[in-house]
Amino acid sequence: MNRCQPPIPVVLLTGFLGAGKTTLLTKWLQQAASAGLRVGVLMNEFGTVSIDSALAATPGVPMEQVSSGCLCCAEDGKLADSLQRLLTERACDLIIIETSGLAEPCSIIGILTEPEILPLVQLHAVFTVVDAQNYELHGLSDEERGLADRQIAYASVLFISKCDCVTDDELNSVRRGIQAINSSARLICLPKATLNIAEIFYSPPSSHHVEVDDAQTILVEGAAEDHLHASYRTLTVNLSAAVRRADFEDFLRGLDRREVVRTKGFVRFRHETSKLYSFHSILGFHLIQEFFGNSKIEPVVVMIGPDINLPKYAAYLRAMQQRDTSVPSFLIKKN
Repeated sequence: MNRCQPPIPVVLLTGFLGAGKTTLLTKWLQQAASAGLRVGVLMNEFGTVSIDSALAATPGVPMEQVSSGCLCCAEDGKLADSLQRLLTERACDLIIIETSGLAEPCSIIGILTEPEILPLVQLHAVFTVVDAQNYELHGLSDEERGLADRQIAYASVLFISKCDCVTDDELNSVRRGIQAINSSARLICLPKATLNIAEIFYSPPSSHHVEVDDAQTILVEGAAEDHLHASYRTLTVNLSAAVRRADFEDFLRGLDRREVVRTKGFVRFRHETSKLYSFHSILGFHLIQEFFGNSKIEPVVVMIGPDINLPKYAAYLRAMQQRDTSVPSFLIKKN
């Protein structure tokens, strides 16, 4: 990229595990062609298998991936190299960076303002997605809640997802909690309200300074020292055989919240093996739906959490694939 050219606007899309970042990103990418915008995507996934990249894949949209860890702790130069490829090879008008759900926003903002990156891009906005259905659940640890709050604190726009899954009183409670952390950000309730890709691109860059009180300042400034994801593990299991849907849903419902925060992937069910399904689970809630994208994707389960018992869950998934064999219930500790 010619450094004499103006920097390209970058949108940082963040939010805790399972909040709905990829769903929102996919909608924006579908709008890009009709808006006449060339949008590039930098996708960050905590695990080694790119589940979200497959879900968001859109014809004509260039995508770079940074996997196997959080973008905020990526190897030196990895983010800059990915941005450089999007800018020089693809001539993008706008770049959207979707972080992993465990990423520290302050660290990524710091990377985007480093000398080797600053001439290339301009941080246009920080968008944070907040899960209304799970925001007030008590399943999060203090460290997980602290990270979710920091993601809220740095936002210029806050998208509250799954508003149709909660009551008006519950939604108002979520709003109050969010505004206590960040009172200056614009609030958008999904799925009814939205912000289209053209509005994002043509609006002026946001002010990224967030006014916080002393307690919040301490919380945010201390975030970079010990990142939450340092204590997290991932388990990836390929599903070589179709499984019974009832067994698989029992598996998702039975996940121990103290061990597994997020589960996602693709699966085929017996008696309908021609269909591929995507699934995700967050803190006891799960969704399974038919996937109409690349049918050649191999079924796989990716689990993310602070204390995953790898042998236990691997054994569960192996047993599930055995023909005409029920999954042994003792392998999973019910909540």
